[in-house]
Amino acid sequence: MPLSQTEPIARKPALPTRLYRALWTANPLYVMLFGLVVGLVLVLASAVTGVAFVSYQTPDGLIKQVGFVPSLSWSMTLVVFFPGALFCAFRACRVLTRTILRMPDRHMLAHRDWTPATTEDAQGLLDEIWGATLPFGLFFLVIGLSFGTWDFIEVVARPLLSGELGVGVGEEDFVHEIDWSVAAILGDSATRPGPGVMPNLVFSGLAYLAVTIETSLLMAFFGLLIGLAIVLYRLSDEDHRLRLTPNVYSDDPRRGFEVFAPFFLVMLGAALQAYIACYLMRIQNLFLRDAGFARLDQMLFQDLSDALSGAIVVPHDVDSFIYRLVEGFLEVLDAMFAAGDLSDIQAYTGAATILVGVLIAVFAMTAVLRNAASEAREETEEDLAKPDQREAVEAYYSMSAEEIRLRIGKADMEVWPLEWPKLNAFLTFIALGIVCFIFYRLAILWLAAQVMRLFKKTDA
Repeated sequence: MPLSQTEPIARKPALPTRLYRALWTANPLYVMLFGLVVGLVLVLASAVTGVAFVSYQTPDGLIKQVGFVPSLSWSMTLVVFFPGALFCAFRACRVLTRTILRMPDRHMLAHRDWTPATTEDAQGLLDEIWGATLPFGLFFLVIGLSFGTWDFIEVVARPLLSGELGVGVGEEDFVHEIDWSVAAILGDSATRPGPGVMPNLVFSGLAYLAVTIETSLLMAFFGLLIGLAIVLYRLSDEDHRLRLTPNVYSDDPRRGFEVFAPFFLVMLGAALQAYIACYLMRIQNLFLRDAGFARLDQMLFQDLSDALSGAIVVPHDVDSFIYRLVEGFLEVLDAMFAAGDLSDIQAYTGAATILVGVLIAVFAMTAVLRNAASEAREETEEDLAKPDQREAVEAYYSMSAEEIRLRIGKADMEVWPLEWPKLNAFLTFIALGIVCFIFYRLAILWLAAQVMRLFKKTDA
């Protein structure tokens, strides 16, 4: 049954909701700077403790570089991508608050009987969003903290304290890793003196703590997006006391829903940087489990470079030329579409969990926000067609029904909130992101293509 129009909407949220919401009111710049300082301190501390550049020798005689600094999933992620993603996440919360509170003044929020909503109504809607967000945010937060704790105990603490790696040097393992985190117990396979067990344990603990907390916060932010999507979906329900309405006064073809664009773009910034962190984790885990490469750059480029070099060899006779051309083309394709080994628990439950969170949140916002704009337009047109509602709609907008219809017709109103990227391009990027996560070299080739495209535009 519909809520009474006299029933107050702005109830004081429960204490857990208020505390959780307070967490996200932190200044985004301070959060980013704090994350940056933590990353830089860890890089410096890695040099002091001796884990910045760690190498060990495989049974085949290969000297494998597995130090903290060359591990981009640690050093680069902690210094660049996590601080940037957290800045976008905390910034998005502020942008969302400002957007929701301004909606009544922009004729985008009304009661079911078409009386204008107030700032108190908008505040109540904001409280409802945070209330819906809390369970998802806490769920993702607990998942992130739990996995990070388990990962540190099994992969780092247990081997260091027992003095046993848990996996032979050069052997593949589903759980254990041989890198800087257990450098103190590499033994004779280490190519230089390693750190002491306790310094190694303390540094590894601090590094895992930083990554676990920042990863968990990003996952909790994706929970916020799901909660927002749920509340926006509820606004199309007749039992909800509020409704979203198009802003017919806006000259933008999105008719007011462009106000969500700043929030959406900041959200995409957080999602993109989280995705890059996932990608770096993916290739680092692959590198650690591949005994054929000494450095990460060799794993990324050597096979592709060899395939390209072999493909341009020109035999003397025509038959050999055609055969070599086809063979070289297949070798290049094989190198480009290399997927590597996905059989490690970090790839499955670490990077994959964050990636799935990103995709769920982005898809939820894409579908629901676009649907919200479409529903708002359709509900307005439907109420204009009802004799008992038409006057209320005209009074709300201070316009005639004919003028309102002209402003919100299908040919005159866009329901995709972003000016760029457009919906088809956005969905293409999402699909490409999934493909690049699996076939890891495609991401590098795609990035190179975008850089070349940028330079061409600059020259033009």
